Amino acid sequence: MLKEDDFPFLSARSYESTLNKIESAWENFIAGEIIPDFNLPRNPILESWKRSKEMGVPYNLKCAPLKLNEHDIMVERERQHNLFMIIDSYLDSIFKIFHDENMAVSFSNEKGIILSIRAGKSMLGNCHGINYLLGAGWSENDCGTNSIGTSLYTGKPIQIYATEHYCKMAHSINCSSAIIKEPSSEIVLGALTITTHKNIVPAHTLNWAISEAQKIENAIEYHLQEESTSLMNCLFEMNEQPCIICKLDGKISKINKSAQMLGVKVGDRIENSFVLPKYSRFDELFDNTYKTICCKTEQRYIVTIIPWRIGNNIIGAIAYFQKESLFLNQGNSAKLTSDRSEFKCIIGKSPAFRQVIDLADKFSDSDMPILITGETGTGKEVLARAIHNNSCRKEKIFLPVNCGAIPKELISSELFGYVEGAFTGTKKGGRIGKIEASSGGTLFLDEICEMPIDMQIYLLRVLEEGTITRVGSNEAIPVNLRIICATNKDIRHEVEIGNFRKDLYYRLNPVELHLPTLRDRGDDIILLAEHFLKLNSQDFKLSADAAELLMNYSWPGNVRELKSVINRAILLSKNSIITSNELFIHDKKQEIKYSKTHTEINEKRPTSDLIKQVIEECGGNKSLAARRLKISRMTLYRRIKEYNL
Repeated sequence: MLKEDDFPFLSARSYESTLNKIESAWENFIAGEIIPDFNLPRNPILESWKRSKEMGVPYNLKCAPLKLNEHDIMVERERQHNLFMIIDSYLDSIFKIFHDENMAVSFSNEKGIILSIRAGKSMLGNCHGINYLLGAGWSENDCGTNSIGTSLYTGKPIQIYATEHYCKMAHSINCSSAIIKEPSSEIVLGALTITTHKNIVPAHTLNWAISEAQKIENAIEYHLQEESTSLMNCLFEMNEQPCIICKLDGKISKINKSAQMLGVKVGDRIENSFVLPKYSRFDELFDNTYKTICCKTEQRYIVTIIPWRIGNNIIGAIAYFQKESLFLNQGNSAKLTSDRSEFKCIIGKSPAFRQVIDLADKFSDSDMPILITGETGTGKEVLARAIHNNSCRKEKIFLPVNCGAIPKELISSELFGYVEGAFTGTKKGGRIGKIEASSGGTLFLDEICEMPIDMQIYLLRVLEEGTITRVGSNEAIPVNLRIICATNKDIRHEVEIGNFRKDLYYRLNPVELHLPTLRDRGDDIILLAEHFLKLNSQDFKLSADAAELLMNYSWPGNVRELKSVINRAILLSKNSIITSNELFIHDKKQEIKYSKTHTEINEKRPTSDLIKQVIEECGGNKSLAARRLKISRMTLYRRIKEYNL
């Protein structure tokens, strides 16, 4: 949603004086001085200036970098031929209707590279002087604060006035950009930008850009609908197999006649209608086959989910359903997708971490409950999935439930289900609960300490008697499942203060696995970072300064935080080498300062005997030994070489 800061704020009367104040603020910012209290620049601009400075964009950049040559541009445009047919026609129309010698209108792709442009004669000089041309890169990473790059970064339309640009080369122009998205998937295609000379007060150009971008999106949607009509008719009206089409957010948009037996309707979310593996984005389920249960009919199915593509864009998914018995009778069990989180796929070599993995491996084939503890982001669910996939239940469902995410009033019906009429608003025929749905497989109860204490007695009964009773019913239903629980809290302390039942705790922890923090896993930090880089491209590598920064940081968010930092670095990288400049760690400066201070104080202290003793205590882990000695790894290696250890 747009805020007041995103809209034009200059009047013709104050235009010149305000630009001068912004320029003064810019000069102070570049010099590292305090910005005068003019309430300028606007907050989105100041935040972008900060990002530009952190990324090392030269404020005195002469011109934008050329990213694509003439041949590359032609290839890119041909690859999305239909898209550019639409965009080019609108750019021609905009420029013809509002023809102005001091105006330019352009389209840049999702990377900020200009792929189509129209410019008046008076603007051509400015455009050529700063490389506002075909093939030039205008992302924030390339040119700092500018309407193309900043709108793509924030995902919102924005207007940038002359002196608000981070690079001085653009202080002679005003720019307004609006994002263009693929309507069905909401994938960002690029940005429409209207540029004028700074002497022209841009009173309505932002609203104009937003309006024209919306028209382009409508034209794209119409084209896609026309193109997909024959496919839809063929697939949904003639296929005897139950089929559902979903949007990229998992919302059901169309069902065929055969799928009416599933009891779902357009507008439902697929994860609320079927028991599916946990996902953060729906597209994580694409190109795989799963066992599932229809929540409405309680019938078991095998579902295959494939991406629905139109041209080069994925706009949703098609789900094909087949009854489980028929699927398995056809000898297709090998086609079922096993989860990627097996023990052999878990990254880590530190002794403390491998000890946990080895113990989990030994107990995976038993039906004993397992309690996994550890800080947030250490990989508790990954470990639980690996245990399930290494057990005799691996062909059955693994159902994760976050106890902290379910409202207290709903947790009983979510876990145990309910019968029709149990309370106001129940579905006809009732509903199966998570525990019953996971029968035969594994139920993973994350954040178990968040379960209300009055509900814990019912979970204890499931563990002791192997039955559940739906809300509103007196019938005991037998269930056969394994329960794995996880928490980032000190569960023993929760027992002591009365927040968690002692009898349930003893039932859940015959096997307790504590995952070490990332900061205690030493060289695993680099192993994991390199793994996340390789998931994107085999070409990415860490520079020495980046590796040192990663090793010196405390990682309060553990593996989850590391993955986020690496993914962001990939997006910001200018080449295949990730340096410390691309690693946006919130308290990076404090961490480096802490590390340097302690190194200066302590690097002369460790003796040969002390170093040898600490390395032995750390099981040979040099990174952990360096932290205990309060010296950098490089200093430790120098001492080892010096003392011939």
